[in-house]
Amino acid sequence: MKLLSLPVLGAFLLGITSITFSVNAESQATKPTKSNVEEVVKLELVNVNTANAEQLATLPGIGESRALRIINYREQNGKIKSLEELNEIKGFGERSIAKLKGRVTF
Repeated sequence: MKLLSLPVLGAFLLGITSITFSVNAESQATKPTKSNVEEVVKLELVNVNTANAEQLATLPGIGESRALRIINYREQNGKIKSLEELNEIKGFGERSIAKLKGRVTF
């Protein structure tokens, strides 16, 4: 085990001069495999048809108002079948939809 001490910027304000970390030199990082990479990707996908407003708001370019518009649209029109269908919702255009590619599922 190795100790690593780093100076802390602005330490005079807090009275802390350094932070010490212990690092286990023997540990090895787990190499990514196809299966665990796919698992991580699946965890990041948001289902547009089942997600609540909070979950939808985690998507790039989707805030609270767009999330609520998605929910209202799917309540009135049924399940959303594709990204292109989001064009039907006010505030969505090609650029905002492009940000969602690879991040959503239906």
